[in-house]
Amino acid sequence: MQDALSLSGSDGATIIVADERRALAGLRRQTMARFLLFGFLLSALAAAAFYGLGLIQMDRMLLTAANSQVRHLANMISSEGMPGRGREWTGALGDLAFVRLEWRGRTDEIWNEGVTPEVRSLAKAALVQHSHSGHWDQDIRVGGAVYRLLAARVDDGRLPLDRFVALYRIDSDMTAWMHRQLVMIVIGVMAAVIGATSSLLPVIGRLESGVIRNATEAIVADVDILKALGSAVAKRDNDTDIHNYRVTVYAVRLGEMLRLSGKQIRGLVCGAFLHDVGKIGIPDHILLKPGRLTPDEFEIMKQHVTHGLDIVSVSRWLEPAAEVVGSHHERFDGTGYPQGLQGEQIPLSARIFAVGDVFDAVTSKRPYKEAISVAEALNILREGRGNHFDPHIIDVFLPIAEAIYRQVNDTSDCAKMILDNIIEMYFLS
Repeated sequence: MQDALSLSGSDGATIIVADERRALAGLRRQTMARFLLFGFLLSALAAAAFYGLGLIQMDRMLLTAANSQVRHLANMISSEGMPGRGREWTGALGDLAFVRLEWRGRTDEIWNEGVTPEVRSLAKAALVQHSHSGHWDQDIRVGGAVYRLLAARVDDGRLPLDRFVALYRIDSDMTAWMHRQLVMIVIGVMAAVIGATSSLLPVIGRLESGVIRNATEAIVADVDILKALGSAVAKRDNDTDIHNYRVTVYAVRLGEMLRLSGKQIRGLVCGAFLHDVGKIGIPDHILLKPGRLTPDEFEIMKQHVTHGLDIVSVSRWLEPAAEVVGSHHERFDGTGYPQGLQGEQIPLSARIFAVGDVFDAVTSKRPYKEAISVAEALNILREGRGNHFDPHIIDVFLPIAEAIYRQVNDTSDCAKMILDNIIEMYFLS
């Protein structure tokens, strides 16, 4: 019996809690992965923004270079006049393959001698396309050469120049160098963002540990209040509160055999410990009456269920106890109270608790009765199968009942020690 209980009860609990721990670990890994993914996406967005700004800056540099050469050329024309057919202006044009100067009243065009017919044709087509535009620019690519055709107004009172259109030959080596520098900056930005994100992971880990520690302390405090409240009520009704510990262990071990989830087990623990909390509202002359209650007195006694529901409903943490508190006196055949629920209408936790409650009650010595043997108690459970108790739960409990009984009755503190382990496993792990 003892071995069967160890394999089925404790190992079942270990499997349930292990599943919850794996789920929690998976949630933590998922959170970290999402945080890293967020950092990567943020770095990508930052890199894209820097890359876009870099391209804009490159365009501005090209425009500034072209503007500078155009001004230089305009100054030469203003002082020396337009060149004749035989005059060399290649040096004056510099990197400009073509320039159109729109003076106040006239327009001059100068082509660099090295410009190919194909480039001229594409440039003239662009000029026609943008003839009515103000500021504009357009890239022209021929073979491996890249030109930037751009138009801009000149705001310089020293020159009688209104606007220019320039075909600027882009130095491929310079452009490649600028792109390399830009890529290095982008990579640096991405590395910085990802590094900053990664450096936050230990901080988040410490914060999470702090949250878990505070939550654990809060749970310990809640459990202590649960024990205190349950014990206060039990000692008002009995000489000792050990019944609460034993019946909770019976209920939990039975719940583990039935593969209840960790959440269901926690609700079962709360409900088992507080099942009779409503008796605090029952008058002493009825609650402590040594003899049999009259029908009127029994009606008052039954009100402890309603009182108990009122008590646990004021706390969200105690709400899971409501199933056991409100239904532990229901019977499988529908003859129980307060609602006369039948079969699976009765919450599973209450059906489980009812078996452990009756088993502990009949096998425990009370001031008004002696304890009966385990064998006699099991016979009572068999007789109640299908009318008082859920048949399936009885079939599961009978093979493990004696082993649990020996555990919780080994010493006076044995049940408390087992319950402490249960609380550690289901509430604090």
